[in-house]
Amino acid sequence: IILCFISAWSYAQRIDPNFKLPAGIGIAQVFLSPDRPLRFYSKPDFDSAPDHQKSIDSVTFARGDHYVDIATAPPWLAPEYIKLDYDQFLFRVVTYSQNWIEVIVNNMNGQTFWLDAQSVEYKDWGRFLTGVVAVEVLDTDKNPIRSKALDQASIIASVQGAQLRPIAVKGEWLMVSTVGLADRIVPTGWIRWKKGDQLLISYSVLS
Repeated sequence: IILCFISAWSYAQRIDPNFKLPAGIGIAQVFLSPDRPLRFYSKPDFDSAPDHQKSIDSVTFARGDHYVDIATAPPWLAPEYIKLDYDQFLFRVVTYSQNWIEVIVNNMNGQTFWLDAQSVEYKDWGRFLTGVVAVEVLDTDKNPIRSKALDQASIIASVQGAQLRPIAVKGEWLMVSTVGLADRIVPTGWIRWKKGDQLLISYSVLS
């Protein structure tokens, strides 16, 4: 199942290279448990708790030899990131409330459904990005590393494919380490991690 999800996302990128998901507001990490199916809901009643509403579909889990695996899943499921042997099952979040979270359940077409907020751990983009291993700028010509969090600030480095360690978030800007990119440059710089509702970077959850 994992391989199907990953290959489906890669295939979507190949057939439609201009397809871009909205950045949303953050990331939801699913709590993996054989005793706790992940239930999907249509537009919820915000005055009612999820356990009082009927779900439209679900993902169920089973305990494998070494980690919790997926037992059943809807055919349309294509999440943000999934690597169950490292307990990683992520969705991009577009709406957050006390009891409910709206997530993109299919990264190929942007389809969304709602989840019980207690079934996931939500992190806004700032908290999530400062916890990943590295980020990579998608277009360094348009988004080089700058000396300040300003579009007109001087460029200190522009290295395509560089894996940059994130340090801090300030609005749409991300401070990154520049150590190892070149000699005699300042140890940190700034890149735009998003502009409007589009991400300008990719990220690596694991080393």
